[in-house]
Amino acid sequence: THFFRFSDETLLTACAKTLTYCSRNDSVEALHVEGQKLLEEVAKESVLRLQRFAKAAMENAGSDMELEEQEAFELSGAVHRCLVLQQLGSLHLPRGDAEPGLWDQLYAALSPLLQIIAGGWPCCHKITLVSLRTIFQGLLWAIKEVEEAPVEDVMLDISSKRDEFLEQLVPIYAGCDDQTIKAEVYNIMADLLLVFSSEKVRGTVLEPLGFSPPIAVVHLFWQHCLIHLNADVEDATEDDENEMLILLCYAARLVAYNFLPEHLWLGAEITSYLAQKGKRVDEVIMHMLGKLKCLLPSKLPDIFLLALKKAYERHVVSGFEDSTLANFRNLSHKLAQQFSTDVESDCVNAAKVVKGGVEFAMVAPHDRLTFLSQGLTQFSSKIKSTDKMLLVQYFEQNDPAVGQANENWSHFYMYVNQLRLKVNKPPIKPGNQFACIPAQDLNKSKRAAARKRARDEDEEDKEDEEDEEDEEDEEDEAFMDSRDNTPAVQVATHQPSSTPQLNQSPSDMDEDNVGGDELSTLYGGSLPSAPSQTSFGKPKRRRI
Repeated sequence: THFFRFSDETLLTACAKTLTYCSRNDSVEALHVEGQKLLEEVAKESVLRLQRFAKAAMENAGSDMELEEQEAFELSGAVHRCLVLQQLGSLHLPRGDAEPGLWDQLYAALSPLLQIIAGGWPCCHKITLVSLRTIFQGLLWAIKEVEEAPVEDVMLDISSKRDEFLEQLVPIYAGCDDQTIKAEVYNIMADLLLVFSSEKVRGTVLEPLGFSPPIAVVHLFWQHCLIHLNADVEDATEDDENEMLILLCYAARLVAYNFLPEHLWLGAEITSYLAQKGKRVDEVIMHMLGKLKCLLPSKLPDIFLLALKKAYERHVVSGFEDSTLANFRNLSHKLAQQFSTDVESDCVNAAKVVKGGVEFAMVAPHDRLTFLSQGLTQFSSKIKSTDKMLLVQYFEQNDPAVGQANENWSHFYMYVNQLRLKVNKPPIKPGNQFACIPAQDLNKSKRAAARKRARDEDEEDKEDEEDEEDEEDEEDEAFMDSRDNTPAVQVATHQPSSTPQLNQSPSDMDEDNVGGDELSTLYGGSLPSAPSQTSFGKPKRRRI
């Protein structure tokens, strides 16, 4: 009696906890028996009152009438009492053979009420909020019961209630303006997608309960997170930022542990905001990618490529603003850092990203040129040399710039020339003859040009050697001529061919020595010495 006298949440919780404790404490048998009996009576009465008030509310909704204040108060109190009992598991008592359990009766009363609320019937926000929590808590307790004693029919019943509840959440969220209800719907979705994930329950007794959620539910789940993620940073408080991070963590958790394997786009959406929303958001995303790289590294290329596409779409929608282009470039740089050139699997995954990116860009190359130069350059440096050569050959055979205006293809040639330099090929310019010929003919032309350059160099070296030899011969001849004249001067100077006699006059002696005096005067007063070994010419130059 006292339980139905109160409406305050604290008092109701205290009464429910007391009844639950007495019913489960078997140390005193009399207290245990009386507690179970009293708790069962309270639970049944609570469900009966809820059924009565919910029926009255549905009759008003059928007549397009809103609830009066007293009716809304009674219905709110009835739902609240059931929620308190539900949280303690007091409504999940053993079923009777002829009648459904209290949880089934409770769901049968609340589900139609939520259906008319989803249809647009104006109802008190508190009633809607408590009804959502009550059904969600009931599903969790039902899972706990069936896990302890698996029954196929019970699992089918739980799956049916879950699907119906999820279908009601989408219109309730869309038709409500109250942010508290929207946040509650998001939290319920996050937990339901996690608890009933087919990947989470795989290999357990709960595997029949696993499911892949509808695309509308996952889209609504992400849109709510996206609203807070794109909120104005200047007007946001610390509490708003913390709430946004919590919502983002809910979504990132589903991706990191692969709880939504069919919805790969969710991971790409989250990843596309890397390096754009601040350090704390980057930490959440990087933690998600790190966990995913450990568990399922094969999914990284697809997620990275989709993230780049989504970031580029935002750049296009913004009208090609510089800020969105910088965000796109920073995202590419951060994602490429997840791959290492020293790890074989990373090189393969990077090549997958580059291959998919090139295919995406070449579908409409004129509109996606910046996707090549700003989005794939970082990934191209992570792939093997053989893959780089294949890319170069691909662009040589498929040049979209042929016959187009040169000034519109700068980003294309920027990306292609970076690839060519990495494989030791000269860069090309718009209109270059090698830009569009087959790779085989291109290689032949390159080899022929290399052989011609080698022959020209050999001929130049031979000409240089011949010129050096001619210079050496001329110097040798000049030296030999000087040697032929020098001995005659020495004989005339030192050999006393005309030895002076006692009766010879001084004038006669001067006439005989005239040759030696003229040579001395000619060479500056002294005779030239014999040429040294180094005077035969310059040393021969070595060919390097």
